[in-house]
Amino acid sequence: MTEITVNAEDYRRVIGQFATGVAVVSCLDANARPVGITVNSLTSVSLDPPALLWCLGDDAVNREAFMACSIFAINILGEAQASISNHFADPHRT
Repeated sequence: MTEITVNAEDYRRVIGQFATGVAVVSCLDANARPVGITVNSLTSVSLDPPALLWCLGDDAVNREAFMACSIFAINILGEAQASISNHFADPHRT
């Protein structure tokens, strides 16, 4: 696994602008296919080390993939990216 370093100033700037909103959390499932889910439970826990918390419900789409993965990505969306948020919020998407 490759370690990713995060610049503390950049982390503070980005998370400081995320007062409330949505993000897409993504990972690869057991077949190495990308999956994602829209979350609004994203919270900054610590600046040093940089840590985020997000919550996944028991009935969440792709829950099994997230429980099995060891790496995931958090994509903080801008206002103009509502279509991306809507896509990953749809439990019936293919």
